[in-house]
Amino acid sequence: MRFINRRRFLRVPVSKQAFVASFPFSRQLSKGSGNNEDEYAGMWGPPKFVPAVVTELAGPGLRIESRLEAKVADRILVMLKLDEENGRGSAEAGQNSKITASKIIEDIGEVRQVRPIKNGFSIAVELTGLNDSDVSELIRATNAASLKAGNKGQNVPDVENTVESVVETMTA
Repeated sequence: MRFINRRRFLRVPVSKQAFVASFPFSRQLSKGSGNNEDEYAGMWGPPKFVPAVVTELAGPGLRIESRLEAKVADRILVMLKLDEENGRGSAEAGQNSKITASKIIEDIGEVRQVRPIKNGFSIAVELTGLNDSDVSELIRATNAASLKAGNKGQNVPDVENTVESVVETMTA
């Protein structure tokens, strides 16, 4: 018997801040006995984002730890901050210097797996609204994170309490 890894993308442990929100196609609004439109005010509005931490990057696939309750096949909105290193440094700083730029990635994702963890849920998400160049960009980010982890001796960040620390940082 031979086991074959059928994954298309490299999986890399990371620790990146993110925000996630439930994004269902539709929700049922129930109206009370009155005819007042204000009764709907608390039932609809923009998505409510909660802090999260991306703990694994795999091209268009993400492992997210958050307090957001989700089920398999749910749609969620994901906002993720990626840092990109560019090899173009100034002549004064030397040829090997790198410039780090941040980029915000936003997309709709479909929940593929949910596991309860100590401080919330570990959610596997596949980003679904990506075109080919977006997927290529995420693959580059995954490869860069892999090289960075490899340069540190495969040092995997401690993500057990990461969600809690990010929430404390954001509320402080």
